[in-house]
Amino acid sequence: MGAQSPVALTEASPPATVLGDQAIFTSVFSHTGEGYRIVAASAGLQVDERREITQRSPSHGSLCGEAPDRLAVSVYPLASGRFCVAHSRHAGFEHTARGGQRVHTHAVVLTDADLRRFQCNPLRVHASLAAAIPDQPVVKPPLRLDPLCLTVSPASPWGTVTAPPADMNAEQICALLSLLLAGERVVVVGAGYSHAAFEWTIMALPLCARRTVAGSVGLKFSPGRQMRLTFIGRNQREAQRAISGHGIRWFDVASAQRPEPSAFDSWLEVIGRWWSQRRHGEISGLASQIIQDASPRALRRIAAVCEDIDRVQTAGEAMLAALVRKYAAFAVAGEPEADLVRRFREAADRRAQLLSASP
Repeated sequence: MGAQSPVALTEASPPATVLGDQAIFTSVFSHTGEGYRIVAASAGLQVDERREITQRSPSHGSLCGEAPDRLAVSVYPLASGRFCVAHSRHAGFEHTARGGQRVHTHAVVLTDADLRRFQCNPLRVHASLAAAIPDQPVVKPPLRLDPLCLTVSPASPWGTVTAPPADMNAEQICALLSLLLAGERVVVVGAGYSHAAFEWTIMALPLCARRTVAGSVGLKFSPGRQMRLTFIGRNQREAQRAISGHGIRWFDVASAQRPEPSAFDSWLEVIGRWWSQRRHGEISGLASQIIQDASPRALRRIAAVCEDIDRVQTAGEAMLAALVRKYAAFAVAGEPEADLVRRFREAADRRAQLLSASP
């Protein structure tokens, strides 16, 4: 499991496109009044889903910054079992006396099966959403929309849309993952509007945990949006005032961050070491294989096999023999372990051949 051998990604020939219900949330003036609401949606969007999207969508002054080209992304599971990915941007000046920029949000809702086509990576969904909607926001759409057709966006060599963030080190990513795995709600400040930091935080989580993360990048913190992971800019005073009393962790990437001791320490040690060694494809690839059990015990077992695969690369004869005996009758628990044990045995065979050929 060396730096040159990233884990193969586990997308099994997904279809070229998927269909998702869509909704547009913005402020329009009509004979029924004015204000922010869902102004257009496809027929398949359920009543409860409309209510959740309304609650979690940004309104006037909610984007981080007033620049006309400011963009934001929000992602969250819905109570219906489906998953929402939303693209928010400014759409010209408000038509009301409030002034400022009108906020326009275009959301797509996918089933769990369709989300898996994107490896449960909401930034890949967002990339396809942004490509499928008009370049300029439609402020007066028809009330009834057709389902939105999304192309399954190609991934980078790391299995992501973005390259790994250069300004996030191993301790920072592990400290953030530790909080999320423990179920904490976190506001991340200092990463600016970094979609890369947002995406890689999610993609370093086991796949079964990604589907439960509600998060945003580029939106101001609001307790009503019920986000677990919020990436904001540097407006600290306003954000700190907003999180006060809500039991939310403040995470500043500009300061030293160390993972807090937790039941996930062995897993985080592997992730941190691989991150430092720039083995980012292996991180997202392995995490994408964990589709059912991300308990501390399951991750501890997987981490132990990963450590042994790395250890066998430089093992001498005595250590190699001991490792081979360990896995001779190893009882695997689930497909991720089975795949890792297969790879361990292949690596052990290669190491044995190399040792036997050495003088």
